[in-house]
Amino acid sequence: MLSIVIPVHNEEHSLLPLYDRLTLVLEELGKRYEILFVDDAS
Repeated sequence: MLSIVIPVHNEEHSLLPLYDRLTLVLEELGKRYEILFVDDAS
C-alpha cells in the first residue's frame, strides 16, 4: 500500500486539482493507495 502525505495550510484553491492529478497517476499504478492531507498549521 502506498501512502501519500501532503502538508497543507491555506491551500484550498489547489487541493482539488492536486487530488485529481494524483489519483490519475496512482490509478495507473494499479496498487492500493491513500492520500492524506494534513493541516500543518504553519
